[in-house]
Amino acid sequence: MKEIKMYCDLCNKPISANEMVRIPLRDMQQAVREGFNPFETPGIDMSASVGRASMYGMSVEQAFQGWRQQVIADTTDWGLCPMCAEAFRRATRRIPTPKGKRDYSALFESVLKSAGSSIESFVKNFEKQVTSDPDTADKFFWLGAANMICTPKDPRYLDKAIKFFEKALEIDPKHKNAYAKLLGAYMSKKDNHGVRRTAMRWAKVDPDLPQEARQWLSEQEELEKSKSTKKGIKYCPRCGSPVKEGSLFCENCGYELSKGEPKEEKPSKKVVPKMVVIIAIIAVVIISYFAFSELWEPTTTETPIQEPEGTVVQTTTPAPTTISPTTPAPPTPPYQDEKYLSWTTGTSFNLTEILESIAESANAEDWEALERNCKNLYDLAMKALDEEKQFKVSPELRSAKREFVKILNACRWAGYYGERGARNQDLDDIEKTIEYLETALGCVNKFNELVEEYNATKK
Repeated sequence: MKEIKMYCDLCNKPISANEMVRIPLRDMQQAVREGFNPFETPGIDMSASVGRASMYGMSVEQAFQGWRQQVIADTTDWGLCPMCAEAFRRATRRIPTPKGKRDYSALFESVLKSAGSSIESFVKNFEKQVTSDPDTADKFFWLGAANMICTPKDPRYLDKAIKFFEKALEIDPKHKNAYAKLLGAYMSKKDNHGVRRTAMRWAKVDPDLPQEARQWLSEQEELEKSKSTKKGIKYCPRCGSPVKEGSLFCENCGYELSKGEPKEEKPSKKVVPKMVVIIAIIAVVIISYFAFSELWEPTTTETPIQEPEGTVVQTTTPAPTTISPTTPAPPTPPYQDEKYLSWTTGTSFNLTEILESIAESANAEDWEALERNCKNLYDLAMKALDEEKQFKVSPELRSAKREFVKILNACRWAGYYGERGARNQDLDDIEKTIEYLETALGCVNKFNELVEEYNATKK
């Protein structure tokens, strides 16, 4: 494969992708604010920039001021040749990112902010920024994370995200973040086989995880089994397969049922402490979906109800026949679409903060903290359910409003059962918490789609 040539962002000399040293944008901006001037720094050849400036009749000082403004307004990391990177290090006392590595977290953040409400442009810009980078686990992990943000808009992005996470794990089989995101992706896709397979792979390479993974897999299988069977069904005492009423032999293993009465399934009520990791992972996935909602930028303004063409707009609505003609009906209030979307964004942010706390306490198996955080989730959801009644929205936004109410109700009951389950360490309550969090996840996905459709009609 032909090597892609790139250019140093300071001296403009051609370098290979492997030679390039990444300087995080925040480091470059901070250095500029502290007085860093590449035009006066030994070891940095800015003759190309000086030459271009002289063609336009600009002095070196004017060229520096223009360069400085460019850095402050930039949105991506800087790539320097080894010589300029070393000079930058000496001048600013900052250690550049090692060769071949990149601060993908900072890049992800900056590209996301610059994309505004256009999610598709964010993914395209981010992929364009990292295409020429060496294939590393971190590169594919962040490509997967970028595509995960777009899944509420187009489910096809979910498949792309899974492929990127799988590539990251091919390069680094111990990449814990890739395992966590991949589990979340499979859960969003409702691919239970993918969830189990990923958990088993994770268990084999992570010495801290085997027991946790086995317990989690066991609980997942119990949940699936309990959902797919009916109450009162008998099971073979040898293999555990369902047995038809009146059968003399097990159809699966051939066991003679007359030798022993088939046993009736009795699910255990004992809580497996590690089971709460499911709560943590679902909470993280909901947070990642709520992150998408932070990009909503409603472009509409609050508009009153439109009257049909050709009609005379009245300041008051004529009174019904049952009301005295002297008593006019109150005027119809204007729609509050913009205020409502702004409120949902703020409420979503508050929910994500609590969900982060729930994920942390669940991972740490801190039952007391989990109980407290679930109570906070319940209280916030109840408060939000009361507040949302005050908003009157246009017909185009009412479906999204109803979906957000479903999110709040799901969070409300997840908080209720989570608080009770953490206090008593009760399996049934923990299972209900998981079910309501899964419901909330689906509603967040649907809500994002409806808001996208609404914004598209207003452009």
